[in-house]
Amino acid sequence: MAEAPRVWALLGRRAGDNRQVLTLAEAAGLPFEAKPLRFNPGRALPTLLRRGSLHTLTLESRALVAPPWPDVVIAAGKRSAPIALWIRMASGGRTRLVHVGRPWAPLSWFDRVVTTAQYGLPARANVIRNTLPLAHAPAEAEAIPPALAALPSPRLVLLAGGSSRPLMLDAAEAR
Repeated sequence: MAEAPRVWALLGRRAGDNRQVLTLAEAAGLPFEAKPLRFNPGRALPTLLRRGSLHTLTLESRALVAPPWPDVVIAAGKRSAPIALWIRMASGGRTRLVHVGRPWAPLSWFDRVVTTAQYGLPARANVIRNTLPLAHAPAEAEAIPPALAALPSPRLVLLAGGSSRPLMLDAAEAR
C-alpha cells in the first residue's frame, strides 16, 4: 500500500469495551478514526437476525459510517457486530473485521476475534485468546505507589468486575 491502512475503531456505550478497542487500535501503531456509535431501540434484535445492517444506529451515527471505507474495523460487543459486517459488505468485502471479546455471532464472520477465557469461545484459526483483557495503563499508573512498594512480597492483587453474560458477579456471588 502506498499509504497507511485506514482503521476505524467503533465505540459503543460500554467503557470497558471501548477501552479495549482503543488499546488495540493504539497498539497497531497506525492512525485510526474513533467512530462513537449511538443505537436506537432496534438494538434489541438478536445479532443473527441483523447480519450486516445499520438499522440499529441513530441517524447521527449512520452519518459517521460513510466512505471512504476502512481497511480494518476494530469493534467490541454484540451491537457493533452488525455494523462492522455492513461496512465489510459496503466495501465490497475488502474491509477486515477484528472483534474484541465475544461477537455474539458466528466466529467465521470475523477475520480475527481477540478474546479471553471468560467467554468460552472455541479454538479457531481466527481466534486469539489473551490471558487478560486488553488494557493500557497511563504512564503515571505504571509506577508502584510507595505505600504498596513498602509491603512485603509476594503481593496479592484482586481485580473484580461486574456481571457479563454468561458469568454474573453480584453481591451474593461475591460473598
